[in-house]
Amino acid sequence: MKRTIIVLTALGCLAAPVPAQQVVSARAGLINYTEGAVTLHEEPVQLSSKQTYLEMKDGDVIRTARGRAEVLLSPGVLMRLAEDSAVRLESGSLTNTRVRVLGGDVIIEATEIYEGGRLAIQLAGREALVARSGIYRFTADPAELRIYEGRIEVSTDDPNKPTLAKKNAVVSMTTGLIAGKFDSGLGDTFYRWTSRRSGYIAMANVSSAKMAQDNMYGYGFRGGWIYNPYFGMFTYIPYGGMLMSPFGYRYYTPASVYAVYAPPPSYNGGGLGGDGGFINRTPTYNPNYGYSTVGGRSASGAASAGIGASAPAASAAGGGGRSSGDGGGRGGSGSAGGRAQ
Repeated sequence: MKRTIIVLTALGCLAAPVPAQQVVSARAGLINYTEGAVTLHEEPVQLSSKQTYLEMKDGDVIRTARGRAEVLLSPGVLMRLAEDSAVRLESGSLTNTRVRVLGGDVIIEATEIYEGGRLAIQLAGREALVARSGIYRFTADPAELRIYEGRIEVSTDDPNKPTLAKKNAVVSMTTGLIAGKFDSGLGDTFYRWTSRRSGYIAMANVSSAKMAQDNMYGYGFRGGWIYNPYFGMFTYIPYGGMLMSPFGYRYYTPASVYAVYAPPPSYNGGGLGGDGGFINRTPTYNPNYGYSTVGGRSASGAASAGIGASAPAASAAGGGGRSSGDGGGRGGSGSAGGRAQ
């Protein structure tokens, strides 16, 4: 399948132009990020603002020496290589993505599985089929698979009976059978680096989704990898709704990112009557306490939060229980009608 790049631009009717965002969705195997010594077909990988990624072709091998690398696979799936690792892209087709681990340590993070696609990781003569979101770690020596999150199928000598491995399982990629268990709550420097990279990508997602929402060009985008020029990196837009990555980070669409920016709802306080018993979170002033939870000004011009008249004076000034603070004494925090914000 031929790779395509769609460049999104602001609509002509918008007053201010917005930097273009590249959407890459037609092929797996894009080197998105590197640290230290990384090579692609024996040539050093050097990404920059002008060369934001490198595309791997079928048969290409990426190697790390004293370095690490991050590769975009199918939409919603990332592959990260630790130091002294090597991977060959057998097929970059989204309908049949195949990766062979040649050496070292590799983590696959799957947040969303591409609909209609197939993703297989090959190691030591076995094939692991990634069909669920999760975190899967492949090591070449010994040849094994560890499942931190998710569920995965591994081929065995019987083609009709693959091994179904779940969280905390260790699978021998020599036999294809479960070899034991491990504590998925324990990680090392490579695992923690992978988690941090996941957090950065999720952070860029909020920015990209909001940019698309503000400029109305994101609603026709079904999902995929998108380049964020502000963060200088690719991020992921889900195909619908809001997704949680296996590391616990949220990914939003242009239609769902409003949840991040929308102001919190305000409900009327009271008992369990017609207002439903909701807590009123709007700051209010209670003269019985002698101070205000509203950041207003006192009658003398002083700020009402802790500086101003004494408590009795404040009580007299606010005898009607007004919502604006006309004075404040020194004291703690809180309010009768609701919690301070």
